Amino acid sequence: MPTNIKKTLLVYPTSRAIREYISTFRSSNIFLPKIISIGDFFQRAIYTPNKKIISMELKTIYLQQVVQDIDIKALGISSDFSSFIKQSEYIFRFFNELASEFKTIDDLGSADTYAHYLDHLDILRAIQTNYHKLLEKYNFIDQSLLPTNYRINTDYLEQFDNIRIIHEGIFSGYELKVIADISEIMDLDVEYKEKTPIQDYNISITPISQKLLQVAFIKQKIYEMISIDRINPSKIVVLLPDESFHESLMLFDNEKYFNFAMGNNISQSKIVQVVKIINKVLINYEPKDKDKRELFNINKVLFDDLIEPNWNIPVSKNIFIEIFDGLILHENDEDIIEKLNELKISLTILFFTNDLDLKLKDMFKIIQNKLNEISVDDTHGGKITVLGLLETRAVSFDGVIVVDFNDEKIPKRSIKDKFLSSKVKEICGLPTSKQREDLQKYYYKNLFDRAKKIAVCYVDSDEGSRSRFISEIFPNTKEDKKRYDFSKILYTSNSNSLYKSDIIQQIDLSKRSWSATSLKSYLQCKRMFYFNYIAKIKEHDISLKPKGYELGNIVHEVLEKLLKKDNLTLSTLKNELSSYQTTNPYLTMELEIWKQKLIKFIKVEDERKENGIKVFELEKEFSFEYNNIRLKGTIDRIDKLANGNYEILDYKTSSNLKIDTAKTYEKSNDFQLEFYALSQRDKMIDGVSYYDLNDATIKSEVMLNEKIKLLDLHLRALNTTEVNFKLCEDKVQCTYCIYKIMCGRE
Repeated sequence: MPTNIKKTLLVYPTSRAIREYISTFRSSNIFLPKIISIGDFFQRAIYTPNKKIISMELKTIYLQQVVQDIDIKALGISSDFSSFIKQSEYIFRFFNELASEFKTIDDLGSADTYAHYLDHLDILRAIQTNYHKLLEKYNFIDQSLLPTNYRINTDYLEQFDNIRIIHEGIFSGYELKVIADISEIMDLDVEYKEKTPIQDYNISITPISQKLLQVAFIKQKIYEMISIDRINPSKIVVLLPDESFHESLMLFDNEKYFNFAMGNNISQSKIVQVVKIINKVLINYEPKDKDKRELFNINKVLFDDLIEPNWNIPVSKNIFIEIFDGLILHENDEDIIEKLNELKISLTILFFTNDLDLKLKDMFKIIQNKLNEISVDDTHGGKITVLGLLETRAVSFDGVIVVDFNDEKIPKRSIKDKFLSSKVKEICGLPTSKQREDLQKYYYKNLFDRAKKIAVCYVDSDEGSRSRFISEIFPNTKEDKKRYDFSKILYTSNSNSLYKSDIIQQIDLSKRSWSATSLKSYLQCKRMFYFNYIAKIKEHDISLKPKGYELGNIVHEVLEKLLKKDNLTLSTLKNELSSYQTTNPYLTMELEIWKQKLIKFIKVEDERKENGIKVFELEKEFSFEYNNIRLKGTIDRIDKLANGNYEILDYKTSSNLKIDTAKTYEKSNDFQLEFYALSQRDKMIDGVSYYDLNDATIKSEVMLNEKIKLLDLHLRALNTTEVNFKLCEDKVQCTYCIYKIMCGRE
């Protein structure tokens, strides 16, 4: 190599590409040039005179302060602090994209096709103007101001004779200008890695019936690549278009095949759950939250003396540090604790050196958001690399496995397209969604072109279809139509025979506190009860789609809020339900239906009020001993009748409400109304009923006394010394049970 190689600066797209380049010289005794990533290069090659680069957290807080006096609902963005933290990225991406191409909001206004969006532009212009004023006031600069305020860092660049940038992708206008400015003072070359055409006979495309079975597909293809194609495991990559799928892959990695480039997120760690529960308890308390506090053993002094009293006020630096140290004590993982201490330092600087005057509850929202970003390095992984798409730039693998090759995942949609149509972007010279998609296709094709063996799968179901990229990248490759039983691969190595056998424990169930829900679970299936209430195995929730119970919860919450304020009208009801449509778009249609259904409910409520019936209590919690067993729960509603007596009501949104009769009550396992009636024995109760919200009818528990006697028998049976938590005999109960796979009844 030339003697001046030390004076060359090599720039690669990613750190992984740098490691691959260095690995080619392991057996050589030579000096290597200075090598950095493209991100580091753009940071070091420029500087901003007399300006500080603002952190993401601080600029989000500043932006939230700016929008307080601006109506941003028209942009589809909430001004609520918690929601805004997540949605602010839309605005930042918009500002940054304009700046990176040296465009302004006024340039957009000049596009003829943008007349429909002029109101949006005015709002965004006002936000940008005030936000930039705030940055200027505190001497900060961000990505949206950088393209017009940078200087070339000649002190850094003078140590090199020349620069070689090995690149994949496209540069923004701002990046090209920086490169052009540097090239005026020194030699700079941009190079692109060579590639070879894809060989069709080395490609397999396979439809998979279920998302989780893609794990089995990955394992099968790894086996084939290693044993048949003789590919070194370290030269195999698993590409995840949806990087959250790595959690499923990790769950089934008994063989320790994988090393995860994205690290391991800490979403299931104790500290994350503790912060989440504290937020939930203090913002939207439900009785079940008390059990969660006990489950995670949240420090009582920390919660009662430090967090709750200060929740709605700003706190001092010392109190914040004391609270954060108390939170850290809940975590046991040393790697996570190290990250938490780093976070404590950065947040202390953020909160107490910028004159923010934040309330503790807002600090907690930022803490929760930052915890979601933390990942710890995968130090125990295997030889097979798991990557996201951007990490594949300028690297090569002999074996490439890609899952989730579905239209809803590939190409990935950019949030930069939220405010602007592709037509407007094209007119104004901004990157269009089509160009972004082509760039993604370019990344995939480059990775495939350098591979010897390619295996692609997609989920073929009612919810998903294969990506159009398949036919565009592999036009001559036929799909593998053979149906494989991947479930055998997935579940053979994760035998659930333990759960099929008896689970017997020495336990006295009468010592537990029972809700009507937990008792129903026990009577339906002892194994389900064991998993949920004793083993505390909870459903892994990774979907944005609402659970079956969420719609009912929303209706309950809305009615409680309006009845408490004595403000139940058609207008207020519709407004409250609409507020939930913005937070969960999947429920939009269902909530529209409920707006119509509840019209009759409002009329019935007006009639009850005219007849002297008043709402006495809402969400009434109770806990009492009955037959030496503690029963607990929450009553939806207690009304006071005109005669001074009371009526207990339990809202029902389900359309298949059935009332027990003389013929059916003996087989019943639902004793919710009986719990309610027994808890209010000190009152004169005239009725215990279901309030069917579908048709606004009140349906009495006609077998109340008989069911209380039956309940007595069930409670007596809870005096146990040993319990076999066996599988239920009626497999119909398993149809919608979240534990059915564990029990071998899928």
